[in-house]
Amino acid sequence: MLSIVGDLPAAVTPAATASDRLALRAAIEAVECREGAEASPRTARIPTGWPDIDRALGGGLALNSVHEWFGLHESAEASGRVEQGGSGGVEQGGSGGGWLPPLTILLHLAHRATMHRAGLVVWIGARCHPSPPAMPRDLLSRSLFVSCDTRDQRIWAIDLSLRCAGVCAIIADASGLTMAESRRCQLAAAAGAAEGNGGALALLARPSRERAHLSAARTRWLVCPASFNEHGPGWSIDLLRCKGVRPTPEDARRWVVRHEHATGDVYLVPESPARDGAAGQPPQRRTA
Repeated sequence: MLSIVGDLPAAVTPAATASDRLALRAAIEAVECREGAEASPRTARIPTGWPDIDRALGGGLALNSVHEWFGLHESAEASGRVEQGGSGGVEQGGSGGGWLPPLTILLHLAHRATMHRAGLVVWIGARCHPSPPAMPRDLLSRSLFVSCDTRDQRIWAIDLSLRCAGVCAIIADASGLTMAESRRCQLAAAAGAAEGNGGALALLARPSRERAHLSAARTRWLVCPASFNEHGPGWSIDLLRCKGVRPTPEDARRWVVRHEHATGDVYLVPESPARDGAAGQPPQRRTA
């Protein structure tokens, strides 16, 4: 029987390979620590308006970067409708099965982007089109809605919008996005920043079943419903991944927010009801 290990040159023996692997891992960890401590403060960011989350991110969501938001998994009956009465249905040949993007959260973040930067907000894909009456007037006046018939059209529209100097934020249906396409989106976001406008905030919505798919996104988030009785609807927000930030315990990456219909504001709840049993107490109000 041929022994492959015995026939290898000494320079690539298993012992040498293992040593190289350890040295490479140490070098990567050193770079990650340096980026988390030094590079993050220099990155242009959009504050979310939720202080605890902004602190965890080093000041907010990074511009010229892709951020993925995993929404709700629903039955096939939901595939023909859009949350908050969005215009139109879901294109044929899409991701398959029904799901809803976390539009309330994305609306809040898009509004925050308009408060800090000039330019349009582009909503790509009918699934991510919010109902105009549910939108703040100043956000609606700066919004552009793009309808797409196919997944490829959505990817093309995302790429083009990210490269446009007149866009401050993109909210898009990115269901079915491949690793190569997510990398392409990240490169497009960086190219947009190189044009001198500082880049745009890219918020890509995906169904929760795609969490296991590889992606080049800078951050990945999971949004799940959380009930607050008479205080209105709420959601738990989990930070699944954040490049350039050192890992933290699971409970330090989970927050709960509440939506107040009367004002349209989304507030951060001080502590998760699941941890402190404070579900019946009014949440602390945070300015959005």
